[in-house]
Amino acid sequence: MKINLINVEFSNNTKSKVVFDTPEIKIVEFAIPKFHEISAHTNPSKVTLYCVKGKGKFLKNNTWIEVQEGDIIIYDNNEPHGMKADEDMIVMAMITPSPTKKTKLI
Repeated sequence: MKINLINVEFSNNTKSKVVFDTPEIKIVEFAIPKFHEISAHTNPSKVTLYCVKGKGKFLKNNTWIEVQEGDIIIYDNNEPHGMKADEDMIVMAMITPSPTKKTKLI
C-alpha cells in the first residue's frame, strides 16, 4: 500500500482522514489551515504526531512546542495533545494500538 500525504487541498476548515486502520495502528492525516487548531484532547493509546508539511505547534506537557516539516513528538497513553498551524500544515497521527474508545476533549 502506498499513501501520499503531501497532495492535500486545504479549505477554510481543518480536515481529517483515516488513511490506515488495523487493530495494531490507526494513521490519521490532518490538513490544518493557517491559524486553525485542534484543541487539547487525550487518547487511551500512544500517539505520535509527525509534521509532514508546514509549521506550527504541538501541545506537550502543557507547553506549545514549535514544529516544522520532519519533526515528531511522541505522547504516552492519555497524555493531552493538540495542534496549532502557523501556516497551512499537514500532520500525520499514528495511534497505537488503534483505540476502541473515542478521544476525550479536555
